[in-house]
Amino acid sequence: MRGFVLSYHRTPHMAADRVPVELDGEVNGMTIDYTPRGVCSRKFSIEVEDGTIQSVEISGGCHGNLQGISSLLRGMPVEEAIRRMEGIRCGAKPTSCPDQLAQALKKAM
Repeated sequence: MRGFVLSYHRTPHMAADRVPVELDGEVNGMTIDYTPRGVCSRKFSIEVEDGTIQSVEISGGCHGNLQGISSLLRGMPVEEAIRRMEGIRCGAKPTSCPDQLAQALKKAM
């Protein structure tokens, strides 16, 4: 899919070949690198552990708003973040940075 990059980075819960290791039915130690489409932001990097968002880094876009979104997402379950952000629009655009974050999280599930 054009514009989408998903990569796994090695963490203590990852095997040496960079494939996520299943622990208790959930993927642990995942970093999602995502190139959003249709928004001002250029790149998202989202760390997820045990189904909870640990950190969100965003390049480009509205700096203050995205800092706030990143801070609010820290510690939130992935499913809750998707539920809250999916479908949000930015002006006349069919998507937004929050919607694109939800899409990134959905691709990783």
